[in-house]
Amino acid sequence: MNSSPPDPQHNTQSQTSAASPSGKASLWQVVKIILSGMIMIGKKGVWEKGAAQITPGQIVIGAIIGGMMLIGALLLLVRLVISLASA
Repeated sequence: MNSSPPDPQHNTQSQTSAASPSGKASLWQVVKIILSGMIMIGKKGVWEKGAAQITPGQIVIGAIIGGMMLIGALLLLVRLVISLASA
């Protein structure tokens, strides 16, 4: 009966790899997180999963692009309303 204690490094590696997936978030994940943050909707699970993988650089770039798209959409809407009102 030679029972050796379990290797602590092996256990911690399996636990950390399951808790925090490695690699960066995909473009679609970044878009989902940024859009749900801008319009303040979304499930808590989306935020938690995305936060584990998204980098600060991805957040900044996504927020800048998303903000520019939001401003562009609002300007387009205003021009459309003004052109319809003056016609």
